[in-house]
Amino acid sequence: MAALRVAGKLGDADFVYAGNWVDHDVSSTLDASALSASAFGVPAPALYVEQRRNRLFDQEIRLSHTGSGGLSWLAGLSFMDVRNHLLGTISNEAGDVTVATGTQGVRELSAFGDIRVPLSRTLSLDIGGRLFHSRTEEERGAKRARVEVSVSRSGFTPSLALSWQAGGRDFLYLRYAGALRPGGLSQTGTGSAERFDSDELQTFEAGWRHSNPAGLTINADAFLTTWSHLQSDYLLSDGLIGTRNVGDARIHGAELSVDWAPARDWALSAGLVVQSALLTKTSDGTEIEDRHLPVIPRWTARWGLSRSFELGGWNGSAGVRLNYLSRSRLSFDPGLDRQMGDYALADVDLLLRKGTWGIRMAGSNLFDCRADSFAFGNPFSLGKGPQYTPLRPRQWTVGFTRSW
Repeated sequence: MAALRVAGKLGDADFVYAGNWVDHDVSSTLDASALSASAFGVPAPALYVEQRRNRLFDQEIRLSHTGSGGLSWLAGLSFMDVRNHLLGTISNEAGDVTVATGTQGVRELSAFGDIRVPLSRTLSLDIGGRLFHSRTEEERGAKRARVEVSVSRSGFTPSLALSWQAGGRDFLYLRYAGALRPGGLSQTGTGSAERFDSDELQTFEAGWRHSNPAGLTINADAFLTTWSHLQSDYLLSDGLIGTRNVGDARIHGAELSVDWAPARDWALSAGLVVQSALLTKTSDGTEIEDRHLPVIPRWTARWGLSRSFELGGWNGSAGVRLNYLSRSRLSFDPGLDRQMGDYALADVDLLLRKGTWGIRMAGSNLFDCRADSFAFGNPFSLGKGPQYTPLRPRQWTVGFTRSW
């Protein structure tokens, strides 16, 4: 990985150039004995070995300016080049059989901008957007079949926000934004590959922020997101994972957070997110019993308490945090769907600092919760029973730091 950032002034505007180069290789090995003979004709015991190489080159140039009258703007250009390579083989003592290959190349050029216009002393309007042109070239193979596709797409994703500074303590805003995720090729259970479309998001948001001299800060937010042509993973009959468009979805909910300093050196923080994420229409019109979107919990909550103090010439702070994540599901696909979540975690930490020296002691997962954080592991043996990704066990750490 390599990165370069250059910043400076260009006339009255702030200039920033940022460039990144990432070359990343990942290899994974799974026991494929349960399906190797029936799906690929390879006698058990057998392993599935997957090798991925991902390369990313992106660069961005942007100019920004904030005027004395409250008018501010940002404009920029970006270029991204992504290359992804996949090779999957089934291996046993007799040799290797290639069962999955893929190459994807994406090039995208975009121009983006945002301008904030003060409508009055307390009211501001933000208008922004991103204009892009992308070209995707992809090749997928499974067994002896291969599919190639080349797709070019141009589009515009807008953003709009209206904010009101209601006195010195309250801030209200309305916001809209759109986004798009490109489609691609996915293997199918027929030994070939097929194309899935881009999915698009439209998000509407309304919020309120309040602060007062008593040390209380409240943030409240309500949101609505519509999701068209939702992409979702599903389990193929041979144990490999495919992607397809499952339909349209809607997510709506609310978020509340409170930060309060009830007394000197004390700080209390709490938050709650409640949301409903449902599939509103399937791509093929079929009815499904559970329309909840995968991986999205219905609600989450957090609570934290901390205190700063002095002890024998040391400056210290101590805190405790509680977090809860409600139940969620893994996938729409009946063969891949599992329940997960529904757990609480408790953490504590103590930090002492004197001069350039520091000591940190921390405990995580204090109650040693063994809940399932992600109900998936090996797709080739998923049909044989439940799979779990347990939380990290209770852990205590001690660290020493020194600054120069």
